[in-house]
This record gives sequence, C-alpha cells and structure tokens, in this order.
Amino acid sequence: MSRLIQILADGRPGGGTTAVLTLTRLLAEQASQMTIATQAHSYLAREAGAAGQVVAGFNFSRRSRTPQLSLELARLFRRSDPTVVHAHGARAALPAVLASMPMSHRFIYTVHGFHFPHKAGVARSLARAAEAFCISRADCTVFVSDADREIARSAGLLGRSQSHCVIKNAVFLEPAATVSRKLYDICFVGRLHPQKNPLILVDILKAMQPMRPTLCIVGGGELAGQLEARVHGEGFADQVLFKGECDRLQALQLLSSCRALVLPSLWEGHPITLVEAMHLGVPAVASDISGNDEIVRNDETGFLVTPTDANAYSERLTRLLADDVLRARLAAAGMREADRQYSPKRLLDEYLQVYDLVSRQAPLASHGLPA
Repeated sequence: MSRLIQILADGRPGGGTTAVLTLTRLLAEQASQMTIATQAHSYLAREAGAAGQVVAGFNFSRRSRTPQLSLELARLFRRSDPTVVHAHGARAALPAVLASMPMSHRFIYTVHGFHFPHKAGVARSLARAAEAFCISRADCTVFVSDADREIARSAGLLGRSQSHCVIKNAVFLEPAATVSRKLYDICFVGRLHPQKNPLILVDILKAMQPMRPTLCIVGGGELAGQLEARVHGEGFADQVLFKGECDRLQALQLLSSCRALVLPSLWEGHPITLVEAMHLGVPAVASDISGNDEIVRNDETGFLVTPTDANAYSERLTRLLADDVLRARLAAAGMREADRQYSPKRLLDEYLQVYDLVSRQAPLASHGLPA
C-alpha cells in the first residue's frame, strides 16, 4: 500500500473522527502518501493537519451536494492517483463511490453504525438504498461490530458485498488523558442527539434522589437547549456541569475525572467512548443494546440495563458510587479487557491485511480475518 485516501464527511469531535484519527496515526509510517478528505476547517481537519497529515477540505454539510462532491472528489483522485480509497460512513462513501466508478483504485467502505433502521418511510428506504449501493461497489466492507454485520445480513445487504470483515475499534490514550483526582460522580460523553438518549439523564438524577451526584456532560447537539431547560426546571442546575463540545484530550480528561460513565444510547455501532472508559478505568452503566453488549460484560466490566429504564440506570449508578470495592473491581477488569481486545496494534494489523488483500484482489476469509 503506497498511496491512500481516507474520507470522513463529519469532522466534528466524536467516535467516527476518533476512529479516523487513530487509524491515520497508525498508518502514517506505512503509506508513502496519505490524504485525509473531510469537512473543511473541521476538528478532524485541524487535528490531522497539526499531526502533519495532508488534508483536503470539502463541504459535506448537505446531502444534496453529493453530485457536486463526487466531481470534486474525482478531481482529488485524479491528482493523487491513490492505490486505495477508504471511506468512513455513508455520507462519505456515496460521493466517493460515484467518484471512483471510472477509476482503477481499490475502494474500502467502513460502516460506523447503521442509521437507516431507525428512520421511517421514504427516509428509511433512501438511506437503505444508499447503504446497499456503497456496499455493492466496495471491494471490501468493514463493519466495526458484529451487530452491524448482522443488521446488514438481516436487511439483505450482506449478499451485495464483494467481501467483508469485522474490525472493532481501538484507541490511543495519551498519558495526559489520565487524571488522578476524581472531580465528578458521573460522566456523559456524546452528541446531544436522540440516538444518544440524553434527555433520560434528568430522569436518572430524579430517580437517584435523595442522593445528589454530580454529572458532567461532554458534548453538544440539537437537544442541548432542551436538556439544559429540563435540568434547570427540575432543580438540578447545581449538580450538572455542561462542558459542550471538547477536543478529544479534554473529553478524556473529563471522563477520567469521573467515577462512572453513563451511556444510555438507543442504538450504536461500536461506541469508542466505552472503549476509552475501559482504558481509563472508569466503569460504565450502558444501555443493553447491540454494539454496547459487545464491549461491556455485565457485572464484570460494567453494567448493561434496559435503554429507557431510568430506575435501572439509577440503581446501578448508586451501587457504583456507594461501593469503592465494586468500582475498583469493574475498573480493573475493564482495563484488562481493553488491553486485550482493543489495542492499536491489533487494529493496524487487521487493516493492513485488508489493504493488502484488496490491492491484490485476494479473498479475506482465507487469511484469518473475521469475515
């Protein structure tokens, strides 16, 4: 593999951006030329540029720009003559596929969670059709969780793939990410978006009364105003700290400074926040959904509860905050699991195999990849 282009549409702080930054950092010494194509002036563009990566800025802000984006990406491909184009998420993959069709490079598509099952009507049909098209055109489709692969199978998408495999996320943690002093009780890290179910945080705090735990909320999004209004309206303003969108190091330091993580998402792919919390020794209470249940081992490395049951979150969080021994046991087990399952070396080795095999048009399954 000599010339590589990585594409991610949304360069805001979050799991997809962390995944791309991690992968490109690992690949920096493996590729003779690598370009990151993403939203111009985004967090990803700034971070990648600061790390010495070549960045190409585009406007991915509207799906209606897909035809124009495909033309712009095609010009980038002609200039760069990549060996492999690797798109992350359908918003990046669709214009990349259209741009790649008349060209000779290999194309890889990584699915970072499917969204179409949670849409309705025409929006669902269009989103599924876009996924089907991207998967059918990819030389290899990479799923970040077994759950995503099962969604693809049950939706009739897996049969369209030329080849596929599962490569689960991994992360780097800088030493500066670890904070020794615990400043807050509970941390929520994620977009304030319906997928992440942030409004239940107020119900959890109500259920935890008369205990008054502190809650640090890291992230921004469309539900920020509604969540803040509910926090103030229910009288929890003195317990809740809104930090907004933070860069990754700041977010990790805030997470490390908390005694427990809560992740009440309604759906996920393979959430990097859970992996980061395990590496940091912060036990999680997470929704018992596909993706989360591949990371958290219930009552061994954290707790899994019914996604919409505020009382269940409250009970597990109360136990964690009241029992230092339990918290230490889950934290130690989580750190061991993270070191074993989610190491950067494993991620790099598996992606290098994919790039090599796709470049040679060799089958994946015969080389030990989890197809």
